[in-house]
Amino acid sequence: MNKMTAFLPALGLLATVAACGSSESESQDSETDTDANKKTATAALIALDGTEAAGSSQITVSEEETTVELTITEMNPDTDYTSHLHDSSCEADPPGGEHWLADPEAGMGEDNEIHLHLTTDDSGEATVTTSSPLEADDRVKSIVVHTDAPEGHDHAVAGDRVLCGDVAYD
Repeated sequence: MNKMTAFLPALGLLATVAACGSSESESQDSETDTDANKKTATAALIALDGTEAAGSSQITVSEEETTVELTITEMNPDTDYTSHLHDSSCEADPPGGEHWLADPEAGMGEDNEIHLHLTTDDSGEATVTTSSPLEADDRVKSIVVHTDAPEGHDHAVAGDRVLCGDVAYD
């Protein structure tokens, strides 16, 4: 009876440790499921005008939002730029093709596109991160940086494109 009395608390401790282990495993599985629902992509942007300008971008898409981080370098100092996701590769004519639209049947605009607005510092560099409730899909093929258009004009003209990078999905 003495051995049995000593054995029961040890058995209880073993059951507690085993339960903690399975709970931790379930928690890890839950995190893995959440990560599995995220899609990431990167792009290395190159200058379209033969300059040393360049950039990089990371795109993260979840069920709730799309987050885009963009860094540009060797650009004109103290200058405003706008960037969008595009529906063709940088090899297209014009580079990047048309703007990616969340709803292809609707028109261009910030409620149907993912816009990034940035201003370079005095050394021609800038970084911006934006999150949008729009869910970027596999129609996104590139990211393009445009010079800011004069008031009343859109960014659909090919001549204002200064950087382009094809999106590579992880």
